[in-house]
Amino acid sequence: MRNKQTIIYGISLAILIFLLKWLEMHFIVFDHQMDIYIGVVAVIFTGLGIWLALKLRKPKVQTVVIEKEIFTARTDFSINHNEVSS
Repeated sequence: MRNKQTIIYGISLAILIFLLKWLEMHFIVFDHQMDIYIGVVAVIFTGLGIWLALKLRKPKVQTVVIEKEIFTARTDFSINHNEVSS
């Protein structure tokens, strides 16, 4: 039974803290509404500028190098015994 009271007390404190933080955020938004709007617009345009710069800087043609082994069958191969023995 003691644990049940502790859990209820903890949950009620958590709800109270959440409510106080929400009210604090609510008052901050009303007091600084224009500043927040300007900040959001600045972040959007900064992200747009970075994205556009990366798009314009990227080359239009991309070079791709593909390495492949090519096997050839040579039937006219013979060992030069004079070269091997010296």
